Amino acid sequence: MLIDAIADKVGSYRAARPRMLPMGRLWPNGEFSLGYTVDGVATSEEEDRSFFKGDRFLSGKELDARLTCMEELLEEQSRFYSMSAQAGIVGLTLSNALNSHEKSPPIKYGLKGLTSHGSKMLRSACWLLEQRLGKDDVVMVTLTVPTLDREQRQKLARAWGTLTNRLVQKVSRDLVGAGRTPAIAGCVEVQTGRLKKYRQGYLHFHFVCPKFSNTGGTFAVQADDLRSWWKSAIERIVGCTLTSLPRIETAPVETSVEGYLGKYISKGGGEELVEFIGDLGVDSVPGQWWFMSAPMREAVKSGTKSGASMGALLDALVNHLLEQGTGEGFEYIRHIDCMFNELPVTVGWVGRLAPALGDELRAFCSS
Repeated sequence: MLIDAIADKVGSYRAARPRMLPMGRLWPNGEFSLGYTVDGVATSEEEDRSFFKGDRFLSGKELDARLTCMEELLEEQSRFYSMSAQAGIVGLTLSNALNSHEKSPPIKYGLKGLTSHGSKMLRSACWLLEQRLGKDDVVMVTLTVPTLDREQRQKLARAWGTLTNRLVQKVSRDLVGAGRTPAIAGCVEVQTGRLKKYRQGYLHFHFVCPKFSNTGGTFAVQADDLRSWWKSAIERIVGCTLTSLPRIETAPVETSVEGYLGKYISKGGGEELVEFIGDLGVDSVPGQWWFMSAPMREAVKSGTKSGASMGALLDALVNHLLEQGTGEGFEYIRHIDCMFNELPVTVGWVGRLAPALGDELRAFCSS
């Protein structure tokens, strides 16, 4: 197995001062991020792969926050700009990452659309649903908003966070009543057709969840019941009675759950969001473009491996790839570069491992 070929490289590291330690995160679906953090500890002795046990005594919450910050920075670097090597290393080191103890001025969240972290959460949730249930037992649900005037659309958009919470609660109750685990994952999207045709901003939901009932009947979530609930939920917020029922669509998954929801994950930002703001204002932008029930979030979290141990494994695997040049074990991989004296300097890696190799790395990191 390929993991055996890199095990010797991972077994120990000989320290130098200063040095850059790899920090990484491997998601359940095989996506990974690899960056580096400055280690200020001086030692010439070999250390085991646990890296000071518990990833240098960081709490789980702080480690997760720093790794999330790293992923967002890597994604920004990949998509939008280059910087000098010095600025890049300072910007991407986890030693400078924000944590919950640092104060920052309030900002409006959601203006960049769906974040890289949110996309990874959703893709891994979809992957887990298909692995555990099979695609035939997963349904894709879409909830759209009927025609409203501008003031009503503003009210609804500005209450979208509350509406999202109520939707997750409603569908969770239905799933539990049907004898199913309330595993729900979804995203918010700007409805592009109406925006282009009428220059009117509307938001709508896409989500996936278990399809069939275990307690009688056919489906765990009944479309007619959900449509009535959705109508009432909109009416409570906009303060008037709708003249028609809103549209609810349910669709089977034909290819893969991750691919099915994935086509919507990439929407909602860029020019579409600018036009949406032009119609309804910046205060109407949702603070978050993805959502997930607690059991689904916990499933993704428990299937994700993060920290220095995983960083060491990923770093060794990337170096093995560079030495062998075969790409074995990777579905894709790309390096994140900064420019220094007009030359690219690699400061991190993002990619996706083949399923078998991802399973091996998680098991190896947990052992």
